[in-house]
Amino acid sequence: MAFVANGTTFSLNNEVIAELRKIDGPSIKRDDIDTTNHDGTYWKEFLPGLVEGGEIDCEGNYVPSDLGILEIIDAVTTDTVLSTWEITFPNGYGFSGTGTVTSFKPTGPYDDKSEVSFTVKTSGAITFETPS
Repeated sequence: MAFVANGTTFSLNNEVIAELRKIDGPSIKRDDIDTTNHDGTYWKEFLPGLVEGGEIDCEGNYVPSDLGILEIIDAVTTDTVLSTWEITFPNGYGFSGTGTVTSFKPTGPYDDKSEVSFTVKTSGAITFETPS
């Protein structure tokens, strides 16, 4: 059954990032391995390959003093180890895993509010969370 996503959170290293408006991802995909050969019947043949968690893209209001934003900045500028991330929907479902913050972009238009966007590249397996 569908549910309203309002209240969904994204956290990095257990710090929830405040005032996000869009949490997009992870974008899970699987490679395919082409096994087509001369013994075939003109149909391509494939085996399932490796799974990748892809990226998580987030956008929201830029709150420079937010501990979550400070964690994002620290992860993109100084961390040399993988960070832990978690997406939690209001119904208790979600995703978690590890990854690297690969981009951080604050904006400050003259006629609108300041905004921020950032991307996390996942690494390794993603856990699918279910309500307890």
